[in-house]
Amino acid sequence: ADPLYVIAPKPAVRSAWVQLEGLDKALSVTAMVEATSERTAFNVNAVKVRAKAMFGDDLIGVGAPKLDVFDGYDGEPLRAGLLVAELKAGHDEQSPLVVKAPVFLNAVELTVCIGTPEDGYRDTLQRFESEKDFKDFSDRGELQRAKMEAGELKELGSIESLREAFEASNEPDTIVYRGYSLGKMVKDHEGFIKNHASGIELQTTRAIASDKSLQKLYGEMSVVNEGESVTFMLNGDKYLECDGLVKNTDTVLLNEAKAKPTASHIDSLEKKVGKLQKVLQDPHLYSSEPEGAIKELKGLVCVVPLLSGYYYQHVVQQAAVKKQMIPVRVDGKGYITVSQ
Repeated sequence: ADPLYVIAPKPAVRSAWVQLEGLDKALSVTAMVEATSERTAFNVNAVKVRAKAMFGDDLIGVGAPKLDVFDGYDGEPLRAGLLVAELKAGHDEQSPLVVKAPVFLNAVELTVCIGTPEDGYRDTLQRFESEKDFKDFSDRGELQRAKMEAGELKELGSIESLREAFEASNEPDTIVYRGYSLGKMVKDHEGFIKNHASGIELQTTRAIASDKSLQKLYGEMSVVNEGESVTFMLNGDKYLECDGLVKNTDTVLLNEAKAKPTASHIDSLEKKVGKLQKVLQDPHLYSSEPEGAIKELKGLVCVVPLLSGYYYQHVVQQAAVKKQMIPVRVDGKGYITVSQ
C-alpha cells in the first residue's frame, strides 16, 4: 500500500523583531513584539499597536496610527492589513521591521535667532530633550521661519512643532527666529470686556508710573483709577475711552496700549489727546466710568500721549516720536520707554 502523507500547517507567526526610527534618523535598540491573542491576525496594524506599547516612553503624544512600518530599512510604508508572516524582515534580531515615528529619539540642538530691530539680533544654541521642552520654549515667544534681507529680518511663517523647527533649520537661507507671540496676544485680548483694563493696558500703565526715565521728566507720578481704563461720557453718551492714565501735579499721561501699534493707532491717539484736553478744560460737562475717576484729574492742564505695545515696527516708532508721542515697548525682560 502507498504511504499516507500528512502536510502539517506552518506555525503561525505571532511575534516580530522591530526597531524604532526617529525623525533624526536615530535608531532604538531592537525589541520583540508579540500578538496579544491567537485569535487575531498578526498584521502590520498589530505591529503598530504593539510597538506603541513597547516604545511608549519615546512615543508620548503619538498614536499607533501615526506610525509607519517598513519591511527593512528601505521601501514604502506597509499596508495595515498585510500579515507579518508574508514579510521578509522581522523574523530575527539582525533584520527587524523598521517602525518610523514622527518624534526625535535624541536631543535636538537648534540655532535660534532672537532679538529686535532696535536692539539687534543674535544667534543662540537651544537644546530640546523633548517636544515638551520645545513647547515651553516657544510659549515664551512665537517661533517663525525667517530670512535676512539687506540686514532686515523677514518672517516667512509660524513654527508649531519641533519637527517644523528642525526642518526649517535645514532649509537653505532660512533661520529659526523667536519673536513676540503677537497672534496669540491679540487673540487673548479679543475677549476682554470693554471699559476694563486688559493685561497689556494695566501693566504698561503701571510701568509708566514707575519708570525712572519718565520720573526725571515729570516727577513723582501716580495712576488714575488704579491703572485701569477710564471712559468719559458727554450728555450720557460715550465720548472718550482711555486705556490708562497717569498723573503728576499738573499733567496727565495718556496711555494707548496695543499688541502691535500701527499708524492708525497713532492717528487715533492724536484725536484722543484733543478730546482729553477738552475734558480737562471743562470737567463739569463730563462724567466718567468709574464715577470717581474724573475727580482725580482736577487741576490738571496738560496731556502727554504714550503709545504702548508688545512689538514696534521701527517706522511706526519713528512716526510716533514725530507726533510728540512717547513709545513704550517690551524688550523681553520688561517694559521700557523710548524717549523722544
